Amino acid sequence: MRALFLVGLVACGGGEPEEDAAASVASLLDVQSPLPGAFTAAGEVAVTGKVAGVTEVTVNGAPATITGGSFDGTVELQRGLNLVEVVATQDDGDIMYVRHGVHSGPTAPAKAGAPYDDAARLRVNQSGLDLMMEIAEDIADSIDPMALLAGAGTGGGPLVEVPVDILGIGLGTLIADIQDEPDAVSISGIDLIAVPQANGFLRLDATVENIHVGMDVTVDFPLGDLFDIDGYMVIDTGLQASALSSFEVVDGELELDAGLDVPSFTFTGFTLDTNLWDIIDSLADGFLEDLIRDLLVDQFEVLLPGLLDGLLADLELVFELPLGEEVVTVEALLSEGGIDEDGIFVSTGLAVDAGAICPAEVGHLVAPDVEPVVSRAPDLGMAISDDLVNGLLVDLWCTGLLELELSSDDPDLGTVVALLLDPLQVDSGTVSVSAGLPPVLVERNGGLVLQVSELLMTIDTPGRTLGETITVMLHVEADLTVSLVDNAPRIVIGETHITTTSRDHDWGASHEATTKLMDAALGPLLEGLPAILNLTLATQFGAPLELDLFGLSIAEGVVGREAGGSHMTLDVTLGYDPDAFTFTGF
Repeated sequence: MRALFLVGLVACGGGEPEEDAAASVASLLDVQSPLPGAFTAAGEVAVTGKVAGVTEVTVNGAPATITGGSFDGTVELQRGLNLVEVVATQDDGDIMYVRHGVHSGPTAPAKAGAPYDDAARLRVNQSGLDLMMEIAEDIADSIDPMALLAGAGTGGGPLVEVPVDILGIGLGTLIADIQDEPDAVSISGIDLIAVPQANGFLRLDATVENIHVGMDVTVDFPLGDLFDIDGYMVIDTGLQASALSSFEVVDGELELDAGLDVPSFTFTGFTLDTNLWDIIDSLADGFLEDLIRDLLVDQFEVLLPGLLDGLLADLELVFELPLGEEVVTVEALLSEGGIDEDGIFVSTGLAVDAGAICPAEVGHLVAPDVEPVVSRAPDLGMAISDDLVNGLLVDLWCTGLLELELSSDDPDLGTVVALLLDPLQVDSGTVSVSAGLPPVLVERNGGLVLQVSELLMTIDTPGRTLGETITVMLHVEADLTVSLVDNAPRIVIGETHITTTSRDHDWGASHEATTKLMDAALGPLLEGLPAILNLTLATQFGAPLELDLFGLSIAEGVVGREAGGSHMTLDVTLGYDPDAFTFTGF
């Protein structure tokens, strides 16, 4: 391999050039538009430049027009990254060519941490609602009932303070307050069921096996303290209640509208013990039982909005995506939502903070305006816009993710560098990598393709007699699959097509000759590049996602795509660890 490489290099100008120097100078191919790394429109784009000493020019295989010392042609560019290749036939029949990578399609400025509007559509389907009800039951079990009563706005005063009237005559005031005992109030046996309705409402059925309330009571008569009645009251009651709720999104916040059916309290125990005779207490039982039942209904209607507000207070849709030693923070900003017969759906903007500062002229590829299709089967269905993905790729590019400096002395990647240097007859040197364009994710034939272009690889080999430096441009198109395994994203690069072009060198050979030789030398190594990149991606994205929401995790995720669409779909089975979540809504 080394001998063949030396022979080829000498024959192509690495030693004594065989081509006529005057003819070489006379031949010219200079592509002036589009330039390498240009942002262009998709569709038909003009390609122009200067020529000399040539008889024919083609642009991506189509003939161009030569007028004097200029040429002009057109090329049909697809959304994404394209390789523009201009080939000129010289007067002596040899060919020369130029290859430029360009970004084509509508673009929008980099967000710099601002939200991508409608970046995701989310559905919580019936199985997800069932899980939410399980969480709500655990929340209810963990709530201190005294804190719940304080949240109802009692302000530290009596729980009950009502006039006592008989036949319209005011006899005094009934004052009841919770007993100063640890178990004066307790709630047990909570069961919640949520059923979405086709009319845009969610029906919530709640059953509580028992509510226990112990109260100290006083009937304050205006005749003086001597005539006041003191004692205590103990109530045990079951509860059945139903509520219909809907919601809307206002300024990025969920606003619930809950209508409560009249709750049913079934008293299983009611005891009144005062300083009066027992017969008087018995006569008062019926009157007070009805009164307290009405008060509980009123109190429950007061508590419900506070309970819902407390739940929403913990609804912070923020998670972190680990990226090597860095962390990308993603925050959901609700824009709209509603309820249908299969569940709850919301659309969100997503703000991505990768700490990137991008040049003003750089933008992300804008996705086609296609309505996402979200599954109604799993716990959680999601559609993620290509806008978000390509915007994130731009952000990562702006952080210098594709700027690498590698040396044969590197303890970790020195072996890879040595493999690149071996065909060049040297054992030591450096390899620098930089990307002139941000990577782009596009759809091709219903699948995902990751494109990278204007990826410049400069190989420096000090002391090499046939030349010490060469820069090669790589244009890469790789099939991509995305999945979620063990709550961690998994990105795998599949079939890959790589085009190499010699861009600059001191080898004393023609551009075309060095391109051919680098193809031969690096080809086998580049074929193994996906395996190397997959190891890198596994390291970068292998950590579990931190879903800081009610102790939830992603137990399983299936990533797909609608052919011709503009979103990746994600069907999620959720996991729930009650020990990983502490309710702080009150």
